[in-house]
Amino acid sequence: MRPGEPTGDGIPADVVAAHSAVLAAASGGGAGQPEPLAAMRLLAGLRAGLDEAERQLIEAARQRRASWAQIATALGLASRQAAEQRWVRLSGAASRDPSRVRADRRRQQTVDGRFGPGVVELRAEVIAVHRQLGADPGRDDRHARIRLARTTLGLAGPAAPGGLYALAAQALDDLDQVPAEQSGGVLPDARDRLRRALHRATPPPSNPATEPPEVEPSEGGPPEGERPGGRGRPAGRSRQTPT
Repeated sequence: MRPGEPTGDGIPADVVAAHSAVLAAASGGGAGQPEPLAAMRLLAGLRAGLDEAERQLIEAARQRRASWAQIATALGLASRQAAEQRWVRLSGAASRDPSRVRADRRRQQTVDGRFGPGVVELRAEVIAVHRQLGADPGRDDRHARIRLARTTLGLAGPAAPGGLYALAAQALDDLDQVPAEQSGGVLPDARDRLRRALHRATPPPSNPATEPPEVEPSEGGPPEGERPGGRGRPAGRSRQTPT
């Protein structure tokens, strides 16, 4: 099984391997097990992946109208405020007030909504892919283009709709430059998600303007009430020239 390929449970194989290695090192396994420091590095990537999954679950629950109190209970937290603050931390805005974060998010969604649902979805995918790449423990060892794409996606997240689209397209181009043999981990899934979101956000090509059909003059001259050289202008009236 190749790195990044999902197991039967839909979990990437390298995530399962990292989890097993961490547990083996923590239990003091025998020869062939990773050293504690190496296991800690794997643990940091696993923790980031779990944080991202938790954030996505919280937002999915809110979209399905779950209350913050219900989310707090599911997470084993003491209060709705604790659940909301946890979401703020997982969203990367721990120094900001939760109500301000919500207000900014609603404002951005309103602006994006004017450009259509494709832009709303694109922004959500840009943010998710940025975090997904950040949670990949081996991303920095694979290819410089991955780091560049992640930086570009970080700039795209808060950008205006036009900048969002341009930066997302640039990041996808960088990810497409990564050779297949270095495209392990979460990269294939991240690239496909970004490509689909960009496709859905692309406006349809505009139809070329069509000229109104020509009115063929009837025998005996132009239609009544129309002067030669000007359509729809009543006979006997001349265009006024500003003085």
